[in-house]
Formats: sequence, C-alpha cells, structure tokens
Amino acid sequence: MSSHYVEIAVGGPRHQSTCVQKSKLLDRMTECIKMKQELYKSVFTFDDRIQDHLRTRKSASGFIGNMTLDSIIFDIDRSKNTDALTLHRAIVFVEGLFDTWKLQEDWVQIWFSGTGYHIQIPEIFGFTSTPDLDQVVKATLDTYFPEADTVFYHKAGLIRVGYTINSKSGLYKTPLSWEELKTLSVEDIKQLASTPRLDVKFKKQIVEPMYQDLICNEVRTDNKLVVSLDSPSKVVTCVQAMYKVGEELGTRHERIMAMVSSWRRSGIPLSGVIDMIKSYAPSMDQYEIEKHCSDIYKKGYQFGCEHKTMKQFCSSSCIYYANKDYSADIVSGKDMEKQMVKFARTDFRNRGINLQDIWQIDKPFWIYPGYYVNTIGDTGLNKTALMQNIAIAIPQFSPILYLSTEFSNLLLFRRFTQIAHDMTKDQVLEHYQTHENHLSNAFDHIHYLKTTPNLGEIQKLVARFNPKIVIIDTIDDINVSGLKGLEAEQKLAQGLKQLAENQETIIMCVHHIRKDGAETTDKEGVSKAKVLSMRDGKGSGSFNQKADVVIAIEGDRTKTQRRVSILKGRDDSPFKIAFNVDMDTFKFNQIIL
Repeated sequence: MSSHYVEIAVGGPRHQSTCVQKSKLLDRMTECIKMKQELYKSVFTFDDRIQDHLRTRKSASGFIGNMTLDSIIFDIDRSKNTDALTLHRAIVFVEGLFDTWKLQEDWVQIWFSGTGYHIQIPEIFGFTSTPDLDQVVKATLDTYFPEADTVFYHKAGLIRVGYTINSKSGLYKTPLSWEELKTLSVEDIKQLASTPRLDVKFKKQIVEPMYQDLICNEVRTDNKLVVSLDSPSKVVTCVQAMYKVGEELGTRHERIMAMVSSWRRSGIPLSGVIDMIKSYAPSMDQYEIEKHCSDIYKKGYQFGCEHKTMKQFCSSSCIYYANKDYSADIVSGKDMEKQMVKFARTDFRNRGINLQDIWQIDKPFWIYPGYYVNTIGDTGLNKTALMQNIAIAIPQFSPILYLSTEFSNLLLFRRFTQIAHDMTKDQVLEHYQTHENHLSNAFDHIHYLKTTPNLGEIQKLVARFNPKIVIIDTIDDINVSGLKGLEAEQKLAQGLKQLAENQETIIMCVHHIRKDGAETTDKEGVSKAKVLSMRDGKGSGSFNQKADVVIAIEGDRTKTQRRVSILKGRDDSPFKIAFNVDMDTFKFNQIIL
C-alpha cells in the first residue's frame, strides 16, 4: 500500500480532516499564496488508509497505517528570544550540520518561517516506514539535536508550507541561502519575507542513509515502553540485523553460526532455531540446516562482540556496544600468539605516540592505541597548553578530536595558532584582520567539538568519526546519564578506558586535583607547591587506576617553570622533565638539565 498522502490545514494549524496527494500540494500552495491564506501540512506522509481514518476523525492522531518521512525539518523557534539571538542559533545549528554531521551545503535548505527558522535536510537516517515511525523519529532527533524544537513530530503534527504567509507576523515562509543566513541582518531577512519569494527554488536532494546505526528504535512515552516493531530489541542488535538482511551466498555459514549460537544462549529450543534458519535461508538444503544447527548446539560455540561476523553488524544502539561484553571471548594460547605476532609486526609510528619523538628523553615511551591517559595538575599550570603542544607536535595523527569544556573553540583555535607559529595574541589578531587563511594548515589535523557531550554521546562520536586521538579537557565536566557522584566518576573512568580499547584509539584527559593536593607547608609553615602523586586527582581514584599513563604537571602558577612527571606507565619507566612556558605564545620549551 503506497504512502503518498499528506494532511493539510488551510487558514491556520487547525485540523480539518483533510488530506491530499503529495502531487496536489503545489496547487494548494499556489491557491493559498494568491488568497494570502496560511497553509500547513503534516510532517509525515501517510498511506491510503489515511482517507478512511479522516472520515471519522479530525486529525491523523491515532492513525494505524504506515507513515514515511520524506525529509527532516528542524524548527529553530523564536519563542521568547530576540530576533538576533534566534538568527544566531540558526547559524550555529547549520554550522553543526556541516561540521559534525558532514552534510553538503546544497543538502541543507534554510527557511525563514516568519518568526524563526526551519532547517530542512534529506532523510539521512534511513527510517523504516512503520505505524510507530513518529515516536522513533522524535526519540532520535531529541537525542542528537536537543537544540531544535521537535514538538511537531507526531502523527498529527503540522508545519507551515513554504512560501505561504504567517498571519501573526504578516511575513512569508521564505527560502534563504547559507550565505544569506550568515550575512543578512534580521531586518534584511524580514524585508525578503515581506512578499512570496517564488523565484528562489530548492532542488530536492535524495541521499543514501548515512546514520542508520544511530536510530533510537526504543523510546518511552508516559512511562510506557514503546518498541519499534521493525527492530524489537536493543539486545544483540547485530544478530537481528543479519537475520533481517537475509541469506547472502558466501556469508551464510558464518552468519548462521553467529545467529544460532546467540539464540542458543538465549534459551531458544533447537527446533525453534531450525525453523528460524529455514526462514532465513530458504534456498539452503533442509537437512544441512538441521545438521548445522545441531552441531552448533552440541559444540556450544560462543561468539562475542569482537568476532568478525558480529562486528560487521555492530550498532551503537546495542546494550553491549559500550563495553563490548556480550561474551567473555575466551581465547586460546594460539590465538594470543597470533595477536602478539600482529602487534610485534605493526608499525606504530602513525598510530602510537612515542614521547621521545616530542621531548628529549633517554628512552622511548610509547602510548599505544587503546591507552587511556590522565593528566593532573593544579589550576593555572597550563594543562590545556600542554595538551595543545602535544597535539600540534603529532600532525600525522589525523584526525585528533579536541573537546574543551573550559575554553571556547575560538580561544582554543587562537592558542593553537600562537603555539604553532610562535605568535602572541595581538599578532594572531592582527594577522586575521588582513588575512583569512593559511595559519591553520599547521594544525588542520585537529577538530573541535562545539558542545559538551555525556559519556554515551562521546562513545557514539568516536564510533562515528574514528579519531586516532581524543583529548578531553576537562574530564570533570563530563556527565554519565542517570548517575552522580563517585558512582558516575567510576563509570566514566571505566567507560573511557573501554572506549579506547574497543575503538583502538588513544584517549587523553585533563583532570583537576583535590584542593588539599595543590600545596603543602614546609617546617617554617611556608606554603609551597606540592609534589603530586597518584592519589591527588580530584574525586574518584578510578581515573588514575584505570589509566595506562598518568601525567602530572607541577609548578608555581606565578612563575613560568613547569615540571612534567610521568607518574604511571604500563611498560616504560617513569621520568621527569622541566619546561619553561612562554606565556605570550603558550609554547612549552624544554629545559635540558
């Protein structure tokens, strides 16, 4: 049954039990523009049954047929904000679509709604047409786009049609280019919207789904669990995915082993599993299916998250995704020997950091993929600058994802420029008053995150963008959903360590110290900077316990000398080195003793 109807409302967002085919919407829009009438349409498109539904009801609320979503519309609502602030929020939101979500400029359609802004993009998630699509879409968009208003994402949700009038403001819903959004004033935009801007048309963009693994198929409304019928569980989603794909020659044997071993662990009887595999692989000989399933049950195979077949269908929505702990993944000595051969023969020059390549130290000191590094120090001792100096020194590690919770990205960028080019603040500002580029070439391997995510969001970002190094400055500001205090800190430390291992990346964190860890007094009672130990980190000791490497930075914040100490290393010996920090350029210059 096709999905090609939209509900419409003429004269305002009041439901009128009216629907039209999508192909007729243009005619209605033209009529309403001519009559200066408001026109709204449903966010979703409905199958033929919407006609029967609207015969007895005023709106699409409660509709039981299938729905589809042709495109995604974000509402940057004015609400109680000023026009200028609303425009700024729209600009920042669109920048995020380009930078974080990697959308092309011609994919993003920008509309001035008459008061706020509607940002329309192609359907990049690949939502499945189902009766509960509205709940799945809203849950997904609320998770990843909290700055946008998604209140209209329900079956009866309506949104203003392009080019039609907003009766409250007397302005028309008006298309804008990205350049216009960035450069025009609010008054200029309102002037454009004073008449229908029919000469500007957007070309419909159809793109392949890019973020199917981020769809939130399980949502809660009114304390009631609602699960998408197309993806019934967040438990071992890889098995569900491979079953849904169906048999593919050349992969059946491995996938059947993975599915049957998982179902055996779930307690499903062998006879039931055999029937399921017959449905999965209808072209396969039935006796061969029965024998294959029976052998798997007898031998008790257990595949974990790191098995190549399971890994191929891995999804961030799975409850085992963060810890990759679906199976204990017991391996033999031979298996470990193979891994050791692979490790010994791997060239880590572009994957692991050898601090000897950055600083003058006597022996190599390696930080390998999978390492979690914690850097501790008192306020004002240039912990951020130290991380920036390290990041700039390793341009071969692209991309590096830098997450700063204390510095704005603009300030962070300026200091990167100072460090990379030995420039003062004033020199950087003077340069950009007359030049527009070039200086960032020295550190274009570094990317920035505009918001402060929680642990779950960091896990999804790392899985999606696959950075070689993640720098979190500072770890104190990262939350864990549903947890507080020491329990949250322990979960955070454990989660970051597991994330580094599972994604084979390096995670480097900046961490504050306890108040009583900053200073001590000598015999005469004079305060002086304290030599830091593993116990001086703020909050839970898990941050340093889980860390593979712990770095301490010490010194007097009124002076420029700093001592960097390695308090902990997995295999290499601790060491101490001295620096002089140029406070004009924030460059760490090593002092050779």
